[in-house]
Amino acid sequence: MVINRSDLDWETLDVEKHDVGGFLFDKHEDNFNHYLKHQANIDQANGVKRTRLLIHNETEILGFYTSCCSKIRVDHSEAQSVNGRGDDLYVPALEIPYLAVDLRYRKHESKIGTLVIDEILGYAYDLSQEVGCRYVFLQAINEQWLVQWYWHNGFDVTQIPGNRSDGYTVLMRYAIPQGIILPEEDIEAEAGI
Repeated sequence: MVINRSDLDWETLDVEKHDVGGFLFDKHEDNFNHYLKHQANIDQANGVKRTRLLIHNETEILGFYTSCCSKIRVDHSEAQSVNGRGDDLYVPALEIPYLAVDLRYRKHESKIGTLVIDEILGYAYDLSQEVGCRYVFLQAINEQWLVQWYWHNGFDVTQIPGNRSDGYTVLMRYAIPQGIILPEEDIEAEAGI
């Protein structure tokens, strides 16, 4: 089946409108299945997470992701470069606790997974222009092809002590491009000081 990108839209989960029951998961993805079909709407109603759906022809859900505000631990040298002191080892980040593509569209020529990642990274960049947000992070299932796919899309494996990892998943992060840091004299010159 050919999917035209003009037939795709992003929408926030609305259980009155969207039939999530038709979304197909792999047999090993029970936690994703349960989350989308039972918990996502509750988290959204409570304001702790948002789930966005990639919709084809106004009804078919091809992929989804869930996001929330969070923080991620960084090493001492990065903390030093961020705040000049190195004492706060956490930086603001956008967490993606759930991301999935319908089983029928994985490895599809339309590259649905890449469309989902592009949406997340675009959203994260826009968010970072309004509030402090340095990274996007997620727990990738520890399968070589999937870790490499995230790596190909700009994510790096991070192994900083204190960040959660369970062996089943791998913590991966994407550095959101930041604005140019001006030397203090340039800032003063622009301000007319």
